[in-house]
Amino acid sequence: MSLTGRDLELNAIDALIAGGRAGRGSALVIRGEAGIGKSAILAEAETRATDLDMRVVSTKCVPAEANLPFAGLQRLMQPLLESRHGLPEPQRGALAVAFGMASGPTPNTFLLGLATLSLLAEAGGPVLVAVDDAQWLDHASCDALIFAAHRLGADPIVMLAAVRDGLESKFDESRLPLLRLERLDPRSAKELLASGAPNLDADVATRVLDEAAGNPLALIELPLAIRDGVTRDLDGNADLVPLTKRLERAFAAQAADLPGMTRLILLVAATDQRATLPEVTAATARLASATVAEDALAPAIAARLVNLEGGLVRFRHPLVPSAIYQATSVFERQATHAALAEVLTDPDRRAWHLSDRGPGIPAARNVLQQILVKRRRCLIAL
Repeated sequence: MSLTGRDLELNAIDALIAGGRAGRGSALVIRGEAGIGKSAILAEAETRATDLDMRVVSTKCVPAEANLPFAGLQRLMQPLLESRHGLPEPQRGALAVAFGMASGPTPNTFLLGLATLSLLAEAGGPVLVAVDDAQWLDHASCDALIFAAHRLGADPIVMLAAVRDGLESKFDESRLPLLRLERLDPRSAKELLASGAPNLDADVATRVLDEAAGNPLALIELPLAIRDGVTRDLDGNADLVPLTKRLERAFAAQAADLPGMTRLILLVAATDQRATLPEVTAATARLASATVAEDALAPAIAARLVNLEGGLVRFRHPLVPSAIYQATSVFERQATHAALAEVLTDPDRRAWHLSDRGPGIPAARNVLQQILVKRRRCLIAL
């Protein structure tokens, strides 16, 4: 597989992978605007590493866990935990406490970072570590990974972290090597547009190229938005609306065309992107006061907004859940957080949703939820 217009960036990734396989550890922060292709670069790096028999451990961070200490690190390192028994006891104990497997004082950054590095080194061969949307990685996990990244040395480990522009991250001050993804050059932009929308009218293609300005996601999504009449700003007022907002509106419009129950499931999944499908279904049923059909998510999968992966609802791009969540009213969001809090068993995630569920007066909260349930029933009936 090759990514259009990214030969230089992929060559740099290949060099890091080759170095890792030769015992030269390295780390790289990949930065760029929304839709620029950070996730695509990481996915291609994982594919290339796998093809070369490197072990890959990866995670995609989400806003819901940004304030949960060690949540990102636990998800990332989970596949390697079977090797923890070979670690020195202090490091093994630090991991156990951080990941909720033992009680004790919160481990310090030095000890947990050292344990992270040791666990990666115990993986039994070259390892690629990939962290997508690292701007939402909790600070405790950031500290541990950055500590390890600065000490890879002769370990056969390559660490990649993708961070979106406009959002603060501890990786900004990490002093790790940086790869900035720029917009595609005009030739590559035309090639990508032609491959994704080969029958596009010439005038429309020119407009898309002008508005996308080399942003790969825009080159893929804006033709669909124009076809569906979603983004009228392309007719002359595009400078009034940032590209990211236009893309979010295009995704929101796609979701708006789906059946009511499907839209409700998407809202729940967007509100907690770590929720399993049973958790999403249970919370949706509470919001709708109705049974959720097994195939209720199928229209969203057919529309290429989500897919099911490992029992989770995975959005195909981070702007999709953002668009769905922002398109709802504050009352809808509050009720969704409340419904999730009622079905989740994880105390940290439950507390996070309770903190965001809205008015502090229980009576007012109950009234709002009753109003929303009635609105949802009407929506689903449409």
